[in-house]
Formats: sequence, C-alpha cells, structure tokens
Amino acid sequence: MNKLNLAHKTRIYPSKEQIKVIENSFGVSRFTFNKGLDIWKQMYEKYKETNNKDDSPSWSKIRNLIVSLKRDKEFSWLNDVPSGVIKTSCSIGIKNAFKNFFNKKSKSRYPRYKSKHKSKKSFTIERETNYTFKYDKDEKLLKIPTIGNIKLAESLRWEFNDNIKQVTISNVNNKYYISIIFELEQFIDNKINHQVDVIGCDLGIKSFLVTNLVDENNKSIVYNYSTKTKRVNNHLKKLHKNLSRKKKVSNNRTKARTKLLTCYEKLSNMKKDFLHKTTTELTRLGEQIVIEDLKVKNMIKNRKLSNSLHNSSFYEFRRMISYKSILRNINLIIADSFFPSSKTCNNCGAIKDSLSLSERIFKCECGYEEDRDVNAALNLAII
Repeated sequence: MNKLNLAHKTRIYPSKEQIKVIENSFGVSRFTFNKGLDIWKQMYEKYKETNNKDDSPSWSKIRNLIVSLKRDKEFSWLNDVPSGVIKTSCSIGIKNAFKNFFNKKSKSRYPRYKSKHKSKKSFTIERETNYTFKYDKDEKLLKIPTIGNIKLAESLRWEFNDNIKQVTISNVNNKYYISIIFELEQFIDNKINHQVDVIGCDLGIKSFLVTNLVDENNKSIVYNYSTKTKRVNNHLKKLHKNLSRKKKVSNNRTKARTKLLTCYEKLSNMKKDFLHKTTTELTRLGEQIVIEDLKVKNMIKNRKLSNSLHNSSFYEFRRMISYKSILRNINLIIADSFFPSSKTCNNCGAIKDSLSLSERIFKCECGYEEDRDVNAALNLAII
C-alpha cells in the first residue's frame, strides 16, 4: 500500500525563551529568502554576460553561499536559530517561487522581496539525517532542534509513526501554530460499515450541498453553513469601514486591524469546522461519492454570484473530501463539468435545452417535478 503524506495543524504554547527563538527564525527565514533572491539575480546577470554554465544560477550554489554566511562575524546571529530554517528557505521558498514563475500554467509573478510588516510570519524545517523530531504522546510535546520541547494544544489526529517529514511554525494574529507533515503507512477507518452505496453531491449557492439521501421525513438531506457565518460576514464590512477611517501609522489603526484579523480568523475557523464535519460524515456514510467538477474561475465572472461563490469554499470542500476518501478507501468520482445534472430529468432521462437560475423547481413534460438541486443530486448518484 502506498504511503500517504498528511498534515496536522494545531496551536502551540511556546515559553518566553522559545518565542524569542521563533520570532528570530521568522526574521532569518525572511532574510535568507531576500538574500537568495539577490544572489539569483547577480548570478543570472553574470550568466547573461559570460554565457558560462559555471555562472548560471542553481539552488545548490545559492544554498551553499547563504549557509557560508554563518561563518561571518557580521551574520553570527544566523546561528541562534535552527539550521534547517536557512536551508528550507532556499530549497523550498526560493526554488518553488521561481518554479511557479517559470511554469506558464501557474501564471505566477516574478518573486518579490518579503516585507517585515506585510509578509506572512512563518518558517519551515525539514527532517535531516543528523537529527529527527521527537514526539511525546502523553505530554503532547514536540521536540524541535534549538527550540526544544513545544507544548501542543491537542494530540495528533492520526497514529504517529515517528516519521515527521516537515514542520512549519507560523504566527497568525499573535497566536502560534504548527503544521506537522508525516507519512501514514496504512489507511485509517478502513473497517467502517458504510450505510449507503452511492452519495450524489450537488454543490450550490442557495444550499451549499444537496444530497440524494433522505431523512426520517423523506426530505432530502441538505448541508448549509451556520447562520452565524452571515453575521460574521456582515460584521467584517463594518470593521473594514472602521479600519479605513483610521489614521495611518497610529495606535487606533493597529487596534482596528487586530479586530479585523480576529474576525477573519473566527470566520475561517467556522468554515473549516463545517467543512471537516460534513466531509467526515459523507465519507463514513457512503461507499462511493460523486461530486461535480465545477469551473469556479468561469462561474465568478458573474458579478451577482462572485461574492457568494468566493465565500462558499468549493475548492476546500473538494480537497478535504478527496484526501478523506483515500484515507477511508472510498471511491470518489468527479463528474464532468459539462454533465447536465440540473437539466436532466431523473424520471425519464430527457434533457432540457435551457434552465435559468431563477427556475428552482425542475418540471418535465413527463409530469415529474422536483427541486432542481435534489434532481441534480439524484442524477449524479446514478452516474
């Protein structure tokens, strides 16, 4: 069975001494990225002038040049952080930035310098041969080189196999989080007794998710975000207005920005909680799940629907249900984006030529009438 890379993100509670090392690591990661960008530009200009392969920019050369700075007295502060911070900043940060830039499909811009105030505060450490990460399950402690034992807010979600590949620590709104990536050698929850053979999932705006399943009252089971998310979204507008009215570079603006970030964090956590619970329930219920391959980029061109589509997080739903289907050994089918699930009659199979968004009830000439989303979910279930 193939190995699967999984990530577990949770909050951490570092001590005052550990916070100093972590904050210094953020700065070192940003410094090495900017320094590597400078070196890449110098190498590229020299390579254009001489056209010599030895002068061409390569990640190994950039990495070695930055690591050699640790021997210089001027940059002795680079030794106060884990050595992996410098290496991964080059091998992952700069390398991936230029890889995306040269990839025509990604449409990424040329890598830019990281700002102290605007850039995300984070750093990554990869596992190396000279050290490994050690996890204490009973005490919920993770040992990281130079930083020491960090207290985790919760135990790891899956069975731990002492094979951590990568650790990323970040600061979001003055809270510290850690993302742990490790290899899972076997699937979990593979002994679940599924209650349903096939689940058809129709994603929409009025109702986030409509399925072909029915409840005790013979009504279709629908999954929707909590009404609280709408209140938080409305509150965000007020906070944005409040922030725009504050004087730049002032304490009041800093306070307003903190309130705005806290609200965004709350909204993000509410959405993730809903998506995790929904995808977990679906993957435990059905042996096979069918979802649509939605072209969100084309859909958001409609100005009236773009805001609702952005808030729906369709991509995150698909990402979660994809990896959870692998974990629970479920067959996930992605229906073609041109499959007319809403226009097809579930009773006779006739396809309508046109169906406007305002038509919420699907009516067929054969006499069949059903909610358009329920009809689409039923059609997806029989693919």
